[in-house]
Amino acid sequence: MALGHRLSLLELARYGVAPPSSRHALAMVEGLRLRALAVVQPRHGSRSWELAHLYASSAALVRCGELLERSGIFAAQRGGERLFLRLEQDSPLQVVAQRAGFFPAFAEEVYGQTRQRIPEPAARYLHLRAPSIADSYGLFRLYNSSVPVQVRSIVGLTLGQWADAQEKSLGHVAEYVWERDGELRGWLRTARHASTVTLEAMLHPNESAVAALVCNEALRLVGANVSPIWVVPTYQDAVAWALQQAGWASTQSYTILVKQLAKAVQELSMAPVQA
Repeated sequence: MALGHRLSLLELARYGVAPPSSRHALAMVEGLRLRALAVVQPRHGSRSWELAHLYASSAALVRCGELLERSGIFAAQRGGERLFLRLEQDSPLQVVAQRAGFFPAFAEEVYGQTRQRIPEPAARYLHLRAPSIADSYGLFRLYNSSVPVQVRSIVGLTLGQWADAQEKSLGHVAEYVWERDGELRGWLRTARHASTVTLEAMLHPNESAVAALVCNEALRLVGANVSPIWVVPTYQDAVAWALQQAGWASTQSYTILVKQLAKAVQELSMAPVQA
């Protein structure tokens, strides 16, 4: 989110005049002046959307509530059931967003390295494999076991809702799963975009003892000469603890807010009945 940011003609052309086919730009205008620009796009499926970018000046920020509401209406008209918004925890937009119907779902911490990485012995690595289509339900079960119910009730309760709510990562994305006794117990994603590598993991709460091994395997996969960042939901406390013990530190904190969108109701047809 770009807040307190003056829109340039380049950004206006990028998002307003010719946005990518999956992105849609909505503007807040006063007279002939463009005060704010919101960019919304679907996530993995059409039922879940996200407000991917919001450009606004500091003066216009407190008046962005209507633009946020319009973004929700826009997504709902296209089949959206949820609109996601990621904000820094100290963002002044959080109050505006909650007034516009967004509810905090969970928090995320971004971890960076604070000391030189020391490779672990190869014998301590876990065996990860690429997921198959047949793993979809197993991943959904892992999600149900790993994510608190209060988060799932906002993000998605059904297999379809969960699948639609998955984020699209830029660049080259690779996913891996770890299983024990035929059941998926861990998931890992690496995303390479430009010079940045982002790591994410989901671990079954009963497998906290292997959190360090999951982190080690992730670092082995991205290579020794790469300094990645980890994005860790706060409910994945075992992963956070393993990173902290290995010398990683939180550099940024975010809140994920979600707005539940009202579905369009078709007008019912009426016919006379005989009493």
